[in-house]
Amino acid sequence: MLLILFCFGACWASFITTMTWRHLIHSSRTYSAVSSCDFCKQRLPLGSLIPIVGFILQCGRAKCCDHRLEKFWPLIELVNGISWMLIPTTTLTELILFLISDSALLATCTEDWFTKRFSTFLLLPLGLLHWLSIAPPFTMANLIGTVAFATTYLLPGIGNGDVDWIIICCLALGPQITVPIVLAACLCSLLDPRIRQHRAVPFIPYLCLGLAVVLTTNVIT
Repeated sequence: MLLILFCFGACWASFITTMTWRHLIHSSRTYSAVSSCDFCKQRLPLGSLIPIVGFILQCGRAKCCDHRLEKFWPLIELVNGISWMLIPTTTLTELILFLISDSALLATCTEDWFTKRFSTFLLLPLGLLHWLSIAPPFTMANLIGTVAFATTYLLPGIGNGDVDWIIICCLALGPQITVPIVLAACLCSLLDPRIRQHRAVPFIPYLCLGLAVVLTTNVIT
């Protein structure tokens, strides 16, 4: 069962990120009915379309034109597969809520990674995480934590969209979960080579990675 959930999570990530790439990031382009290489437009073989496996089989480079493939794709498929495998959804309602929030998170990650911006309305489904069994009950600490995080609007170097994400997460999951998420995101983002190059780094993908790490860690422990 766990293997099925992992495969579903990886395939769902592949589908949502592809749809985001095609219809939100490059909506002006026209696409054929079959999958083709973004660089040379040749039709992709079936093996290269398998999430994670396709990237490994091609050794990180498109076989048709030897163009380097973005590591973002297999990594987000892997993380999403693990999340679906470890985060419990005990009822049909929880499954649907997690599917909706997961889809929104995948879309915002993809947009922010490639364009340094994202559609703000996609943050709203993040609040659905509050109704999962792994989320603590709503308390006054959620409101106090939200006000504290809101002060980061005044800090330089962090985008308002990132703060919006953190605030919604704090309202949904509380500061006791949100604080470790932000810390994990900061630590993970240090591995991004753009930090050392003093370039802007998309923070939403790392926040989502921190969310996956913290929630799965809470489940395991």
